[in-house]
Amino acid sequence: DGYITIKTGGGSENSTKANQSLGQRPDGMTKGEKPTMPDGMNKGERPTMPEGQTQGEAPALPDGQTQGGQPPQLPDGQTQGERPEMPQDIKQPSNNQDTNSNTNTSTNTSTDESTSMKALKATTNIIIDGGTFNIDSEDDSIHSNANAIINGGTFEIASGDDGIHSDTQLDINGGTINISKSYEGIESTTININDGSIHLVASDDGINAAGGNDISTETGMAGNDKFSSSGNGLINITGGYVYVDASGDGIDANGNIKMAGGTVLVNGPTNDGNGSLDYDGTFDISGGILVAAGSSGMAQMPSDSSSQKILNLNLTSQEANTVVNVKSSDGKNILTYAPLKNYSSVIVSTPDIKDNTKYTVSVGKTAKGEAKDGLYSDGNYSGGTEVGSETTSNTITNITQEGASTNSMRGQGGQGGRPGGKGHKMQLNTNGQTNNQINSQITEQ
Repeated sequence: DGYITIKTGGGSENSTKANQSLGQRPDGMTKGEKPTMPDGMNKGERPTMPEGQTQGEAPALPDGQTQGGQPPQLPDGQTQGERPEMPQDIKQPSNNQDTNSNTNTSTNTSTDESTSMKALKATTNIIIDGGTFNIDSEDDSIHSNANAIINGGTFEIASGDDGIHSDTQLDINGGTINISKSYEGIESTTININDGSIHLVASDDGINAAGGNDISTETGMAGNDKFSSSGNGLINITGGYVYVDASGDGIDANGNIKMAGGTVLVNGPTNDGNGSLDYDGTFDISGGILVAAGSSGMAQMPSDSSSQKILNLNLTSQEANTVVNVKSSDGKNILTYAPLKNYSSVIVSTPDIKDNTKYTVSVGKTAKGEAKDGLYSDGNYSGGTEVGSETTSNTITNITQEGASTNSMRGQGGQGGRPGGKGHKMQLNTNGQTNNQINSQITEQ
């Protein structure tokens, strides 16, 4: 255990800048101020010459020399142009200085001039069992070129790129991790979250399993969105507490997502170009609590092959901190949540959602009780406006408010795999059109 503070590259707020310093002024002098004259001397007055000399007179030469540049005497026995004899204990250089040919016996060496702006960096594996870390870095705050394992510790991280990054696999088995600023919060090919508490804020994807390596590793400099993708990413959540605030995709896997336990809250994007959940393959949920709120344009639900029930709430645009409540027909609160950003889509999956049960969705008013990150664990909700209700029969049940968009994508991959970040999804509302009409639309696009 111990306390470690690291700041690299001027911190997450700064990029590398040229040093424009032109030197310092003497102490006490301000810009534009001229130096003071020596004591007793007026402005414009020349200093006095040394005693015995007049203005313009050259200084006296040493004794025995006359004006005209007489060269100094050579040592005894040595004539003009002859090299001095080297002492016996110093070897004569091999170069023949009396000829025009030189023999170069030096060996060229190469130097690596790249400068890493990463904070904790391992070229192979990194394992952290404990300690307190306060990191403010221009590039990745914790970085491994191979595997990273976090078993414990307290982390306060502000990063200009990834908060935590490993090229191959990242295991989080414990600890308290707070990433207050990042481009992408957590990134690796395989991400296993088994325990611990994670809060992260990301200007792009919150948790990203891309599959590949960080190109900035080769350059040493921050390389936003430079994680190459191979399409075999995996996010596996079995426990712990995860809170994501992302402007891009909340949880993004260029591959598959699995969730068997823990609590995951996502405050996803407000723009329709990203989704709170994004994956290429499958998202199988079999346990735990998942609440993902955000925009509806690219909203993607877990797969319908999941063993745990899923509610997909399609709402009209709701302001930040507007409470959404889901209640079963027997009066049990399934969800009371106040997303911290504007939202129109909420995806809910908990063990309390049962088959053949009617669920009613309400929005507005306030809830009473203890809330953590907007989620009320024992919320007492009443007085909101009912916006829809449905009875569960399949794995995924859609509950749509009148006037809301229904663009949510049901349990299908979103081609979210362009190198280093999100992909582009294509949506098509058939509106009862024939397959030929649909194909024609795709061709025209």
